[in-house]
Formats: sequence, structure tokens, C-alpha cells
Amino acid sequence: MLTYIVAFLMSLAVAAATTPLLARFALARGWVDQPVGGRKIHRRAIPRVGGIAVALAFFAPLLALGLYTNEVSQLLYSNTRPFLAFSLGALAILGLGVYDDLKGASPKQKLLVQCLVSIGLWWVGFRIDLLGNPFGATLELGAWSLPLTVLWLVGVTNAMNLI
Repeated sequence: MLTYIVAFLMSLAVAAATTPLLARFALARGWVDQPVGGRKIHRRAIPRVGGIAVALAFFAPLLALGLYTNEVSQLLYSNTRPFLAFSLGALAILGLGVYDDLKGASPKQKLLVQCLVSIGLWWVGFRIDLLGNPFGATLELGAWSLPLTVLWLVGVTNAMNLI
């Protein structure tokens, strides 16, 4: 339990430290979202690269577990293929977000990267193979596993982006 508390506190500290630094960095370079346009609700310029602080806060505890040996770190690092695939997928989505913030990515570009990352994650084992049924047996998805997994991961990615 202590590992989870320390990981949470480390993530919180990294987010609290890097968010204002990245905000100042983005403001100094003009990497901001201006409060003009149809869907804008903010009244002042908002820094665009906040996803970097979120990613740093996410990865800091995971990397720290590589330096500290306990049951959680052994479980996390016992099978490196899924961990590396997940990390590379997360970095690809982060890269897409930073590119979109700075240059602008089309919806097709975003969907393509999200689908490719989702397919890669499915390929290494992050997949939905069964659906639970509260009234009976589980439903095996078979060939529907890949499209449902991709739909779920792309949907969750976009839901998080909208937040």
C-alpha cells in the first residue's frame, strides 16, 4: 500500500512542479490558445502544452519503480513487452497531442495515429476478448476483438482529450 501512496505523491509533486514551469515556457513562446472563436469559453490565453506535464507526472512513478524493488515493481517489469508497448503508445499519443497543440493536426491524422497505437496495443495483448454478461455466460468476441478494442481505446483517448 505504501508503494501506491508514494507513487501518487510523486505524481502529484511532479505535476505541481512542472505545470507552472511549462505554462511559463509556453507563454514565453506564444504557444497559447487564444480566446477567440466559436467554441472558446476562456477569457485569456491558455498555454497549450499541458499534456507534457500530465505525461511527466504519469511516467515519473513508473520510472522510479525501476530503481526500487518491491512486489509492484517486480510485477510491472517482469514482462517488459507490454510495458514498453504501453509506454511507446503513450509517447506516440503525447507526440500527437504536442504536434496538434503547436502545428495543428487534422481529425484524420489524429484518428490514424490513435488507431495505429490501438492496433499495436491489441497486438501485444491489450485487448478485449470477452464481454461479461450479468444475466449469463460471457460473450467471446473472436474476430470482433480487434475492432472493439480499437473503438474502445480511441474512444477513451478522445474522451480524455475532451476533458
